[in-house]
Amino acid sequence: MIREALRNSGMTARRLSEVAGVSEGRISDYLSGRHDPGTARLARLLEGTGHALAVVPMNRSFDRNGIVLAELLDLGDALAIGARPTGEREPLARFADLVAARG
Repeated sequence: MIREALRNSGMTARRLSEVAGVSEGRISDYLSGRHDPGTARLARLLEGTGHALAVVPMNRSFDRNGIVLAELLDLGDALAIGARPTGEREPLARFADLVAARG
């Protein structure tokens, strides 16, 4: 996760070290697999790259952007047939909320 977060952010390990307050050597250890960060440190490192660590229920299926796939499929079906998904909101409004939440 740290490697991908660094790649996506365009940051170097050195810059992440400065931002997150973790030694560059320790970050190197994490990237090489010599050590694993604890949850709090992992969260701090990811936040340093502009990402976030989130705990989600295992029965939910998310895409790479963290959007619930089942919810998107329901909305797509509702938009295609003009029906409302199981919620009370209009499908387009709900879809707009999902997109806005992902900025």
